[in-house]
Amino acid sequence: MKYFKKLFWSLSLASILFSATAFPCGWSEPEYFYHSKSLDILYGELVKQHFVRRRSYFPGSYNSDEYDESQVTENHNLQAWGNYLKVSKEDAKAIVYERNEEKLATQPEAVKTYLGIVAKQDPLANQGDPRWLSKEEQLEQKEANAKLGKEVLSEINKQLETEKDTFLRQRYTYLLIRALHYTGQYPQVLSEYTRLAPDIQQPDKEVAIWTGLLYAGALQRTGKRAEAAYQFATLLAKTDTKKLQAQLNFSIKTDEEWNALMALCKSDDEKALMHFVRALRVDANSLAELKSVYALAPDSDWFDAMLFRELEFAQFADRVPGNEAEPWLQASRGINKDVLIDDLKAYEEAKTDEAKQKLRDRRSQYLTQLSQLLDQVKQDKKRKDLFLSDYASLYLKVLSAQPIAAADVSAFLAAYPNDPRLSYVKPLDHLAYLENLSAIDPTSEAALADNITAVEALEKPLNQEGGDDEYNNPYKRRTQDIMTYTYAKLEPLYFNAKQPGRAYLAQQRGNISLDEIKVDEIRELIALQTKPSQNRLEQKMAADFGKAFGEIDYETNKFVLNNDPTELIARKYVYTGSLDQAKTAALEAKDKIFKTTYSPFTTGRSGNNRVKSKTMTLLEVIDTLQSLESKAKSNPSDALTQFQLGTAYYNMTWFGNSPMLTKTERSTVSWKKGETDFTKARTHYELALQHATNRELKVKTLYALAKIEKNEFYMQQEKKGTDLSKYWPHGSNDKYASAVKFAKKNGLGTNFKQIRAYEDTQYFKDVIKQCADYRYYFAR
Repeated sequence: MKYFKKLFWSLSLASILFSATAFPCGWSEPEYFYHSKSLDILYGELVKQHFVRRRSYFPGSYNSDEYDESQVTENHNLQAWGNYLKVSKEDAKAIVYERNEEKLATQPEAVKTYLGIVAKQDPLANQGDPRWLSKEEQLEQKEANAKLGKEVLSEINKQLETEKDTFLRQRYTYLLIRALHYTGQYPQVLSEYTRLAPDIQQPDKEVAIWTGLLYAGALQRTGKRAEAAYQFATLLAKTDTKKLQAQLNFSIKTDEEWNALMALCKSDDEKALMHFVRALRVDANSLAELKSVYALAPDSDWFDAMLFRELEFAQFADRVPGNEAEPWLQASRGINKDVLIDDLKAYEEAKTDEAKQKLRDRRSQYLTQLSQLLDQVKQDKKRKDLFLSDYASLYLKVLSAQPIAAADVSAFLAAYPNDPRLSYVKPLDHLAYLENLSAIDPTSEAALADNITAVEALEKPLNQEGGDDEYNNPYKRRTQDIMTYTYAKLEPLYFNAKQPGRAYLAQQRGNISLDEIKVDEIRELIALQTKPSQNRLEQKMAADFGKAFGEIDYETNKFVLNNDPTELIARKYVYTGSLDQAKTAALEAKDKIFKTTYSPFTTGRSGNNRVKSKTMTLLEVIDTLQSLESKAKSNPSDALTQFQLGTAYYNMTWFGNSPMLTKTERSTVSWKKGETDFTKARTHYELALQHATNRELKVKTLYALAKIEKNEFYMQQEKKGTDLSKYWPHGSNDKYASAVKFAKKNGLGTNFKQIRAYEDTQYFKDVIKQCADYRYYFAR
């Protein structure tokens, strides 16, 4: 929840501070960072300055995958206040942010006065986006801001007349510039920024940058766009807390503005910086900008910063175009080698093969051009540090599906024996090993395990709000991405090695579907899970297998088992009718967890047979089925036994009361996809009808067959493409009658017609008479 509050206020502040640049196109401004990715092996430690990707698609958001700007700013501020007040970071937060009365009371009067003015100014800083307000509300807000701003500015100026402490003077000037900015007094921002320059710049570099960003915004608002862009770019290069804010508000709209900006630059390295910042725009020709930087300042650090971002742009994309025949987990954790990350949406929406081919060609052409530039850079030797260029050349081979030998990586590592960045090359070394792997055996598994261990050693705890897992820790996410790629490469190798369990796990990228996995696959993975192993690859595979059978209880932070693997084997045998094998497996199960919600041998008025009945364990169900099957085998004309078997097999289908006997998940739409088979249930019901001599059992059986008839009718209609929103009898009550009439008109009712002859039975009076389908079917 706190994250979303931060996101909201980031958006609000952006719209107030820099709305002319942060929202030049309103809410439709495109994403500035490459959000979608999959195989991410690029660690920021590979480059001196790493400019992080944004997490949010909202243009005013200053959060990213690895960098929450508001949190970074708060941490810096708390550290500075803690040092100044000589208190802990926690106490600084209580005093400065929470304004704890008890702790605040112990502070000097000058500090209390300053924090009081901050509190008074808060309404100006936290108003949200004025575009959500009506014109009248905007006018009222403007008048209120002007009144409050006048009071606050008067108090700040009064304190600046007497305050001697440099820490407080710097922060008072920041408040002064901020209040002027929020109240739209941009010319005064420019003049006061110049007048108070000595106080603004000392003692805290970051506070000076915060004030400088407000100054840059005022330059922009007063039409000095080149000067504003220069300020934003140079501050971007200096700040540790406002990188995204500086980047997002850099704006150049015309060639004239660009030429004026370049004229302000004091060196070729500064000109390279301007190209870098311009390249961060999502619509930029970033490769052309990289070439420009190399031409201007070949040894500039901005070349590596840009090259790193180009590699991020070129990484394998993470989404695979939708395909119902393809497992969802493979698609969601797929490796798209067809198009660039930025072209994913266009590729998925492309209507023709020609359009898709054009996007595929764009990726291959881009990779070729980038490789050619790197070849030139390495041949020219104008750069003193070629580490990232050499690394990029190897990585591009992987991305381009070109041969890459383990010796190529070894030679690269040997060329930089003492470089601190070497450990972050290990993932690339791992990929090169995978690319050259043609068969899997214990030796190669051990080598892969060592690589994975080395990759995991690169992880760092971030301890950000919301946990520290692969969803919010980029280091853990990279480990997961590398494991995903490892699985993708191992899938065919395990199939060839006749290791079905590991092959299935690899095919699913470590995310098992319990309904899809086969018995032999489960058995192999159970053996893997129970075998103590020091091999990290085997450990991860065993963990991926185990997590499919339970979930984390977030209150206790413990893993809770909700399925037993051996019981799952037993349930799969029940589904195929292999009851002896089912019982053997059920008896072997260590954790006998499974219980039905209803008795699968019970029927009722509704189609799902959910009536109050005794729950049953898996062994009880199997024992009962075995007993009934034995009776039916010795006496096929035992109508009651045939009826009970038919009911059990019906209740195991999607429409019955115990589908979880044979499934672990019940999707609300799975019945539409042909996952329901009534063959066994119908066979037993028809035998019961054939041999029944009791009229009560006959009508009960006809009613059971009517349920199958109705369910199959709607499955057929779905297959034909009928709009069932109009004719689905389980929707709103006002559609029920028309739905039944539609079904009757289209052939439903063979069993209902036979039931007419049994309306004198007690079962009809107690059960069928209450059935709305039956009543509407014969209604006039």
